[in-house]
Amino acid sequence: MIQPRRTLFVILALSVTVLVKNAQPSAQQADTNTAIRIAALSDLLPQEDVAALRTDDLEKERDKITSQIRAEVARFIESSVQPSETSEAAQKRLRFVLATQVPGFEYSDPPTARMANLRHGRALVVAYTVVRPPHFDSALISGFREDAGRFHLAATTGSDFDGYTMFTLDLPSPSRDLMWVLAGGREFTFNGSKFRFRLYSFDGDEFRTLWNPDDVFDATIRILPDGIALSHRVRERQETVTEQYQVTANGLFRVR
Repeated sequence: MIQPRRTLFVILALSVTVLVKNAQPSAQQADTNTAIRIAALSDLLPQEDVAALRTDDLEKERDKITSQIRAEVARFIESSVQPSETSEAAQKRLRFVLATQVPGFEYSDPPTARMANLRHGRALVVAYTVVRPPHFDSALISGFREDAGRFHLAATTGSDFDGYTMFTLDLPSPSRDLMWVLAGGREFTFNGSKFRFRLYSFDGDEFRTLWNPDDVFDATIRILPDGIALSHRVRERQETVTEQYQVTANGLFRVR
């Protein structure tokens, strides 16, 4: 059974009391304080059956709280995550502060974080979803760059996955100056399994979209030694096809 958000809020509140009482390191206190603020905002996200609000008001309220949660995440990274941390350590902390924002849908990832030294210096890329019941989750990929010993938000991938779940796969970039992020997701309200895929590159300053195919049906994607294989259903022909793409300096090139 999924634990109600208000229960999680109580647990987080108790944990911060214990941290303060035992004088734990400030990083742990910062993590817990951020988690409590995000949990409180999560509780404010409207449900679809809120009778007091019209549909457009529901959307505005969801978007307002989503922006506040994203601002908390950015503030947490800029003020607390150290450029010297590993990807694993940063990801563990991100998942803690977003404990109330773990998507429960198939083809959705928990929050992820990756560190790298890129063209414009030390960088951090995070991907996470703001869970908005019943099926209005909002996914985002954000890139941060180090400046004067702190991370600062540099760019985001925008609204490509609005209305979709989101998962990410590690596809190594052919250039050490760039981090590649392969993302995919399934549309929420489509009658069937309709998927979207994107390949982004991040240089520490901006994201570029390297691959943005049309949405496909009943899709699976596999990482190959030199690229990817995308299998999907062609409804007009009632058959499944597999497209193979090879990694190049400019992105993905279809070879089959």
